[in-house]
Amino acid sequence: MSEIRAKVAAIVSEHQLALNLGSNNGVEVDDVVEVIREVEVDDPDTKERLGVVRLIRLRLKVNHVQEKLCVALVTDQYVAQQTGVGLASLVPNRRLKKVTSTYKEGQVGEFCVITLGETAVIKKKEPAEKERSDD
Repeated sequence: MSEIRAKVAAIVSEHQLALNLGSNNGVEVDDVVEVIREVEVDDPDTKERLGVVRLIRLRLKVNHVQEKLCVALVTDQYVAQQTGVGLASLVPNRRLKKVTSTYKEGQVGEFCVITLGETAVIKKKEPAEKERSDD
Protein backbone atom coordinates (compact mmCIF):
# COMPACT_ATOMS: atom_id res chain seq x y z
CA MET A 1 0.00 0.00 0.00
CA SER A 2 1.41 3.38 -0.97
CA GLU A 3 0.73 6.72 0.70
CA ILE A 4 0.19 10.25 -0.56
CA ARG A 5 0.70 13.14 1.90
CA ALA A 6 -2.07 15.74 1.87
CA LYS A 7 -3.34 18.62 4.03
CA VAL A 8 -6.75 19.35 5.54
CA ALA A 9 -8.11 22.16 3.35
CA ALA A 10 -11.59 22.64 4.84
CA ILE A 11 -14.11 21.29 7.31
CA VAL A 12 -17.08 20.46 5.07
CA SER A 13 -19.37 19.31 7.89
CA GLU A 14 -19.00 17.86 11.37
CA HIS A 15 -18.41 14.46 9.73
CA GLN A 16 -16.46 15.39 6.57
CA LEU A 17 -13.10 16.95 5.71
CA ALA A 18 -11.84 18.28 2.37
CA LEU A 19 -8.22 17.59 1.45
CA ASN A 20 -6.02 19.50 -0.99
CA LEU A 21 -5.50 16.56 -3.39
CA GLY A 22 -7.86 15.03 -5.94
CA SER A 23 -8.04 12.90 -9.07
CA ASN A 24 -5.08 14.79 -10.59
CA ASN A 25 -3.01 13.18 -7.78
CA GLY A 26 -4.51 9.70 -8.13
CA VAL A 27 -7.07 9.96 -5.32
CA GLU A 28 -10.11 7.71 -5.78
CA VAL A 29 -13.42 7.11 -4.00
CA ASP A 30 -13.01 4.61 -1.12
CA ASP A 31 -9.33 5.49 -0.50
CA VAL A 32 -8.57 5.48 3.23
CA VAL A 33 -7.38 8.74 4.82
CA GLU A 34 -5.64 9.15 8.17
CA VAL A 35 -5.21 12.54 9.84
CA ILE A 36 -1.95 12.14 11.71
CA ARG A 37 0.39 13.82 14.14
CA GLU A 38 4.07 12.97 13.99
CA VAL A 39 6.18 13.23 17.12
CA GLU A 40 9.96 13.44 16.75
CA VAL A 41 11.75 11.46 19.46
CA ASP A 42 15.25 12.50 20.57
CA ASP A 43 17.57 10.82 23.04
CA PRO A 44 17.51 13.03 26.18
CA ASP A 45 21.23 12.47 26.83
CA THR A 46 22.85 12.55 23.40
CA LYS A 47 20.16 14.63 21.62
CA GLU A 48 20.42 12.12 18.77
CA ARG A 49 17.24 11.79 16.68
CA LEU A 50 15.88 8.32 17.45
CA GLY A 51 12.95 8.41 15.06
CA VAL A 52 9.43 9.61 14.50
CA VAL A 53 6.25 8.18 16.03
CA ARG A 54 3.09 8.53 13.95
CA LEU A 55 -0.14 8.98 15.90
CA ILE A 56 -3.39 8.46 14.00
CA ARG A 57 -5.95 11.02 15.15
CA LEU A 58 -8.78 10.33 12.75
CA ARG A 59 -9.51 7.79 10.01
CA LEU A 60 -11.77 8.64 7.08
CA LYS A 61 -12.87 7.21 3.73
CA VAL A 62 -12.94 9.28 0.52
CA ASN A 63 -16.52 9.64 -0.73
CA HIS A 64 -16.16 12.43 -3.33
CA VAL A 65 -13.31 13.35 -5.69
CA GLN A 66 -12.73 16.36 -7.93
CA GLU A 67 -9.60 17.20 -9.91
CA LYS A 68 -7.88 19.21 -7.15
CA LEU A 69 -9.66 18.10 -3.97
CA CYS A 70 -11.38 15.23 -2.29
CA VAL A 71 -13.91 14.92 0.54
CA ALA A 72 -13.68 12.16 3.12
CA LEU A 73 -16.16 10.90 5.73
CA VAL A 74 -15.06 10.05 9.29
CA THR A 75 -15.01 6.30 10.01
CA ASP A 76 -12.87 6.09 13.18
CA GLN A 77 -11.66 8.46 15.86
CA TYR A 78 -8.79 7.84 18.25
CA VAL A 79 -9.95 9.56 21.44
CA ALA A 80 -7.17 8.04 23.56
CA GLN A 81 -4.63 10.03 21.55
CA GLN A 82 -6.35 13.38 22.03
CA THR A 83 -4.45 14.39 25.17
CA GLY A 84 -2.41 17.02 23.30
CA VAL A 85 -5.29 18.59 21.40
CA GLY A 86 -5.36 21.64 23.68
CA LEU A 87 -1.94 22.61 22.34
CA ALA A 88 -3.42 23.25 18.91
CA SER A 89 -5.00 26.43 20.26
CA LEU A 90 -1.51 27.87 20.78
CA VAL A 91 -0.73 27.74 17.06
CA PRO A 92 -1.24 31.25 15.61
CA ASN A 93 -3.14 31.96 12.38
CA ARG A 94 -4.86 28.58 12.22
CA ARG A 95 -8.60 28.00 12.31
CA LEU A 96 -9.73 25.24 14.63
CA LYS A 97 -12.85 23.18 14.09
CA LYS A 98 -14.46 20.22 15.80
CA VAL A 99 -15.09 17.05 13.79
CA THR A 100 -17.51 14.53 15.25
CA SER A 101 -16.98 10.81 14.97
CA THR A 102 -19.74 8.71 13.41
CA TYR A 103 -18.17 5.30 13.86
CA LYS A 104 -20.29 4.12 16.83
CA GLU A 105 -23.85 4.88 17.76
CA GLY A 106 -24.34 6.25 21.23
CA GLN A 107 -21.03 8.11 21.43
CA VAL A 108 -22.64 11.51 21.48
CA GLY A 109 -20.26 14.31 22.30
CA GLU A 110 -17.05 12.61 21.14
CA PHE A 111 -15.10 15.02 18.96
CA CYS A 112 -11.65 15.72 17.64
CA VAL A 113 -10.26 19.22 17.11
CA ILE A 114 -8.84 19.47 13.61
CA THR A 115 -6.62 22.31 12.41
CA LEU A 116 -6.71 23.49 8.81
CA GLY A 117 -3.41 22.55 7.21
CA GLU A 118 -3.02 19.47 9.39
CA THR A 119 -1.22 16.53 7.77
CA ALA A 120 -3.19 13.63 6.35
CA VAL A 121 -2.08 10.55 4.45
CA ILE A 122 -4.15 8.95 1.73
CA LYS A 123 -3.55 5.21 1.58
CA LYS A 124 -3.58 3.86 -1.96
CA LYS A 125 -4.14 0.18 -2.64
CA GLU A 126 -1.72 -1.40 -5.07
CA PRO A 127 -3.35 -2.88 -8.24
CA ALA A 128 -2.99 -6.46 -6.91
CA GLU A 129 -4.71 -5.46 -3.64
CA LYS A 130 -7.59 -3.89 -5.57
CA GLU A 131 -8.12 -7.08 -7.59
CA ARG A 132 -8.28 -9.21 -4.41
CA SER A 133 -10.78 -6.85 -2.75
CA ASP A 134 -12.99 -6.84 -5.88
CA ASP A 135 -13.39 -10.64 -5.80
